[in-house]
Amino acid sequence: MGNTRVLLCILLVAALSVKTKAEQCVSYKPSSCLFGDIDIRRRHCHPSPCNFDIQVEMPCVFPESGEFEYSRVPSKGCQDPFMSTVRHGPKPCGERCCRSDHEGDFINIGPVRGRKNDRYSYQPTDSTCKYEELGRGQLLHYLHSRGSPIAVMGDSMMRQFFLRLVMMIRGQKRLIDYHQHAHAQYLVCREADMFRISTSVSNESSIAPNDGHLLAKIPSFFRTTSGPGTLMAQTAMAKCSRAPVHLNYLHLPRFVNQIESIPAYLKSLPPGVKPVLLISVAYWQNGEEVPEEYLTMLSDVAPKVRKIFIISVPTVRVVSKEKREMYIARNTFMKGWVESKGEPFAFLDYDRISLSKHTPPGGADNNWHYMCSIGWRTSCANCDLLRVDHSNGVNEFGEPVPQMPVGNVERIMSTEDGVCADEMNRNLWQIVLNTLLTPWKNSSV
Repeated sequence: MGNTRVLLCILLVAALSVKTKAEQCVSYKPSSCLFGDIDIRRRHCHPSPCNFDIQVEMPCVFPESGEFEYSRVPSKGCQDPFMSTVRHGPKPCGERCCRSDHEGDFINIGPVRGRKNDRYSYQPTDSTCKYEELGRGQLLHYLHSRGSPIAVMGDSMMRQFFLRLVMMIRGQKRLIDYHQHAHAQYLVCREADMFRISTSVSNESSIAPNDGHLLAKIPSFFRTTSGPGTLMAQTAMAKCSRAPVHLNYLHLPRFVNQIESIPAYLKSLPPGVKPVLLISVAYWQNGEEVPEEYLTMLSDVAPKVRKIFIISVPTVRVVSKEKREMYIARNTFMKGWVESKGEPFAFLDYDRISLSKHTPPGGADNNWHYMCSIGWRTSCANCDLLRVDHSNGVNEFGEPVPQMPVGNVERIMSTEDGVCADEMNRNLWQIVLNTLLTPWKNSSV
């Protein structure tokens, strides 16, 4: 009997240790800030006041790099459910799997623990399926096990969509969009992470992004061999016990940009690497016609990717009737085209989701964005405008320097609730993850 009890105790301890190893809560500690010495804590929020203490909650406006810490799961679970290390895929759902384009609505499920904002859950109303709440451990395991980077492509709406995933992986309560039209790269592993922004022009006297410059920078920037923050990224990723997962944003707001740059990006990847692409052409593009050359390009790259999400243009806050009808026509066409193509294409109907009856708070003053952003002072005659560092992240003495060392912050462009939490894009990512991760039962995905 005594030996049996000892054996049971050993098995119990082993089971508990396995559980601890299998599931932990993740927290994030920034070690450097993207904006260097820029301090927005004394800047006012406009047009709505910020509903949180900037002095306390945002000592680092936008973390550049940091480290992750792990702890046991409390009895009530991780404070942020997404910050779990659980890696197993969702339960097989067969014919009940939710697609990425279900008609649905948002459910307000109440305040978030330790935060001032309400949490929303977008769920289908036209189906018996349900989007599960998936976590960072499941996403990172999926990407790492397949060697697949994520690449988000489009304009500022897609930049904020991309930044929301970075925010989720870091477990940040709030995020402020840095409001720069340039490529960006996020590298993350179990131990550490690094965020970089590319240069957008070759001439520092220019403010507007240059399409040719952005195209030319794709190979070296996303291979982490040149550009701002290169040395800092290599140093940060040296802490990783295995290769980091790559999440990339490409500033490609028009059809012509994507026609040229998507093939260039795919060529920059190592042989055999199949990324997950999330693509939108939205407010920078005029006209309802979708070029045949664009559709041909998408068809040609399809065998080289794991999944392609085509994301519609939100029209809920487009004031001009003419433009709204233009975007709706384009959305309708692309939805039909995706349905005709099938895998690996999927349609994420951002427009339909944004038109739901109970949407989360968006930008104040009818701004169509859902994330707070920096308002840079660009109207004065002698402003010291923000510049992305053109070095490789070191000064003449070989010392690390901030990627974005100077700038004039005029205000924080706030959301309607002044909380800067962005529940819209968080739910968009949950829809994407449900679509992407549920087919684990199929080894070809």
